[in-house]
Amino acid sequence: MTDLITLLDNIAKNLEFHSAIADNDEENIRRIADEYFSKFIEFYKCTERHKYSDVAKYIDSELQDVVDSLKEGISCVIDCAQKNGYDKDPIDSDNYKCYVKINKLSDHIELEVARYSSIKKIQLVAEKHGQKEEEIGKLLETAKNTVQETQDQAKKLSQQMISILGIFAGIIITFSFSTTIVGETVANLAKNDVMYLCFVTCVLGLIFMNVLSILMSFVVKLSGHKFSSTFPWVIYILANIVILILNFVFLFNIE
Repeated sequence: MTDLITLLDNIAKNLEFHSAIADNDEENIRRIADEYFSKFIEFYKCTERHKYSDVAKYIDSELQDVVDSLKEGISCVIDCAQKNGYDKDPIDSDNYKCYVKINKLSDHIELEVARYSSIKKIQLVAEKHGQKEEEIGKLLETAKNTVQETQDQAKKLSQQMISILGIFAGIIITFSFSTTIVGETVANLAKNDVMYLCFVTCVLGLIFMNVLSILMSFVVKLSGHKFSSTFPWVIYILANIVILILNFVFLFNIE
């Protein structure tokens, strides 16, 4: 860091100086400003002119608050120099030469502050625009996922409806088939044997009950529900056991 940048940094970050400015403490403002003016005189005795590029780099490296404080501090140094009459000193005096150079430095700082503020505004607008684009992208992605989920659900619902309709059609056909078979079996029994008739009826009933149970279980699964308890399965198993026992009883009693 060059001597000029060190001096500018000190002006921008001197809390005592800026507290005095905020409190409008003329005595401390003038004292500190005179000290900085003396330091500028020493700097410009060693350096003919300051580098504009150094000032630009320094301002670009700092935050907005520091840049604003620097601008305020330099203005106070110039005001105090005017109050001390340095601007009316002889042209070849150190005070007048330093006053002129500080004014040029102040102009450079003003230009850089204006450029810095414009860049920051552009960056802020760009960031907001980028955030809006990101939000819009997220909304589009969410909408896309929602549409896809809706399409998937509609597809699954269509498949389930087709399956359920097919199962109910199967149940109706099973009822019709069973009724027809039982009717024909009973009508065509050549033997006048009640046990044989009961045996055949139980066999057909067993088949019909199991087919109907399988179809109904498919309906429950496709609807996305589950049996709330084990009760239906207990009834189903007991019914099968009872019908099987009756089958054996009727079978062994056929004449």
